Amino acid sequence: MTTPLETTADYTKAIAELMEAMPPARRMQLYEFALFLNSRPWPAEETPEAVALDESEWEAQFNATDDARLAALVASIEEDINTGPTWPMFNKHMVLDWRP
Repeated sequence: MTTPLETTADYTKAIAELMEAMPPARRMQLYEFALFLNSRPWPAEETPEAVALDESEWEAQFNATDDARLAALVASIEEDINTGPTWPMFNKHMVLDWRP
């Protein structure tokens, strides 16, 4: 487990150090994820207790997952990827490219 950083400058430095070790495509993913997070409202009701409850509900749902059904879903997705009815998420300029 990592120690929480104290200031925005600490986070900026830590993220910059991580990015230096990443290939360009991964840097773009990190940037796109930061844009996504920035576009989402921060719920006022998100207290530590609410987060803990949410986490316990997700954990219970995950533990109730039928492994055979999950494996079948993964296999069907891998088949789609391998047979070509999918397309990349990013265009040649590494910009997120959502297609209908």
